[in-house]
Amino acid sequence: MKKLFFALTLVAGVLAFTSCEKGNEPELKGKVYHYHGISHAEFEYEHDVYISIEDNGKMTMKWVGVKATKDAEPVTLYLYNGEWEGNEQEGYHIHCDALPQLPDGKPFKEWESFDIDGWCKEETCSFDYHINGGTMGIFDGERVKDNGNEPEDKDAVTFRVTGELRGVMFPIRNPQQQAVITLHPKANTVDVKFVQARIASEEETPQDIYIRNMPLNSGNVHINLVLEDGSPYKPFPKSFAYAVMDEQQTTFNMHFGSDDEKETQVYLVFNAMLK
Repeated sequence: MKKLFFALTLVAGVLAFTSCEKGNEPELKGKVYHYHGISHAEFEYEHDVYISIEDNGKMTMKWVGVKATKDAEPVTLYLYNGEWEGNEQEGYHIHCDALPQLPDGKPFKEWESFDIDGWCKEETCSFDYHINGGTMGIFDGERVKDNGNEPEDKDAVTFRVTGELRGVMFPIRNPQQQAVITLHPKANTVDVKFVQARIASEEETPQDIYIRNMPLNSGNVHINLVLEDGSPYKPFPKSFAYAVMDEQQTTFNMHFGSDDEKETQVYLVFNAMLK
């Protein structure tokens, strides 16, 4: 059935308009410090770390571009309930022992435990960390001066589009389906929000449905369709998809379907012009 899925012809769509819209990730509260540096562990790679310092001594960390293995796709992780002591002039001692979470609130299954301990100053940050109680790493980074307090992905490009969402093997068809597509060029991923969509049937109550951190131009990958609160979209408990965007960022095509290994599966195509 999957071979049939990839053999299907893309369905044409029409752009309605484009505009900017903020992403759907959790907001970091308090004073936010953004550092870019290198993690030295079993392998080395560059990534970004955001650290939010709240007045009550609580600390939240956002890691952008994290790799579980050398060849893995980069992801964004959040660590909550950390603690800090100190001040900006002398530096903050930071500590966190928490289960890393993805932006949708689900645990990052590759890491069952994680802890960090170190110092961050106004211009530099350095801390040790342990993964799954064993692997030790060191992060060394330098401050990135963002404008404003919210650590937005400066390279992110958001398109609000209207295209066609069509069921291939069943009668779903919406030629005016709205979607918000956020491109993260560094990670080569997209976040997709289908606005008030019907995906499983025409009788379904319309609701916002999300796909987050989906790799671009990389073939078939497993994905999660979730609702705004992070809970799974029940008709698609297991899903797969691929998404393609051209280099000029003028078109976006996505095929996705239920990966439930049944004889009758649900396949959809979404196609939109971005410019």
